Amino acid sequence: MHGNGQRLRELRELAGLTQSELGRRANVSESTISNLERDKVKPRADTALLLAGALELAGEERKRVLAWPYSRTSSMGRDACIDGRRWGGAPVYVPPTRLIGRDGELGELVDTICREDVRLATVTGPGGVGKTRTATRAFELAGSRFSGGCHAADLSAVPQDHDPAPAIGAALSPATAVREHTELSRMIGARHVLFLLDNVEQLPGAAPLIAHLLAECPRLTILATSRTPLGLRGEHRIRLCMLAVPEGKEPTIEQVLTTSSGQLFHYYAGMLSKDWDPGDDAAVDLARICRAVAGLPLSLELAAGWTETLTLQQIADRLDTPGRHLEILADSHRDGPARHKAITATIAGSIQLLTPGQRDLLVVLATRLPSAWTLDEAHTAARHHAPGIHVITELRPLVAHGLVNHSSTNGRYLITSSVREYVRTDLSGDDAARGGT
Repeated sequence: MHGNGQRLRELRELAGLTQSELGRRANVSESTISNLERDKVKPRADTALLLAGALELAGEERKRVLAWPYSRTSSMGRDACIDGRRWGGAPVYVPPTRLIGRDGELGELVDTICREDVRLATVTGPGGVGKTRTATRAFELAGSRFSGGCHAADLSAVPQDHDPAPAIGAALSPATAVREHTELSRMIGARHVLFLLDNVEQLPGAAPLIAHLLAECPRLTILATSRTPLGLRGEHRIRLCMLAVPEGKEPTIEQVLTTSSGQLFHYYAGMLSKDWDPGDDAAVDLARICRAVAGLPLSLELAAGWTETLTLQQIADRLDTPGRHLEILADSHRDGPARHKAITATIAGSIQLLTPGQRDLLVVLATRLPSAWTLDEAHTAARHHAPGIHVITELRPLVAHGLVNHSSTNGRYLITSSVREYVRTDLSGDDAARGGT
């Protein structure tokens, strides 16, 4: 025995599992596990994903397992490449950390993509809310239901004016150069396939291609992530909202840690120090942090990274101070996509997708109104500072991108402190002048 078959056996034994037990966890047969360990076969992409999930792998070990299907060696090869040209234009990056606070959405998403009448499901929400993490976990859990295989492609690196077909084709067959939509649909054919397309929002050509594939490939199911819906017929949308934040002025630490935002911050802070153990004296400041970032998972992770340097009160004070809020929400990790290195990069990515009119309205709303406001107040502000803008038309995409939040309970709108400070700092000069402010 040699190569990755031996490594699979080592990982299985480290997890304390028999071949049968691993097979049950990964939804594959015991004979498949046996053949893989003896290097008789290579795993398919969906099998590799299921094995990585069943073994709870993270970091480099997980990447190596996901690369096995694309090894050029006869034995699967432990040095297989997983760069962008050989797996989906770019690998879908999934941090080696837990998914927290998304049990309900995850269950809904798995049920949705496994339904026979669902061909397209889109996970939407603002940048940093956890779309990729939730979608990839659902992809792993549902993968065994698709007999034709599972494939994934991150489209964030595809230039905006390029056709995404070559990147998607690379996920299906790394050795085949795909240039035409019809070539891609012929490759899929009538197979029962699940395709994860990550970061679709930046590509105008993605929606027409997806529509073509769904029309030509009768057993294809597409799971997409996008900051905004694709706007295609038959699209099922699962929108991820901010995590729940603590309520009340003086909550106990138990009350804070029962909220998903408190749990997520606690998890990331605990990764940095084994001595992390906040008591009731830290509850108020931890609640302030959760509320200051409005329960956005990426912001909570970034803020937790400062617990080695600052106290919770110092973190909360900076988040509550205009002009200092964004300096806390930056990352020192060397891995991960650039858009998650700082909350400013995430906000900028959404703003780049706006039209000039939408940007002008955002500047007015962020600089001329309080943090929460009504639609009538938005009309009044636009009339005075950006005449000619049709508020309802331009407001809708701002909500879709998560730059403006809307409460269905009281009908009011809200711009988070992060977005407000970014707009005031980076946009309110040139854009405000163009909008008449």
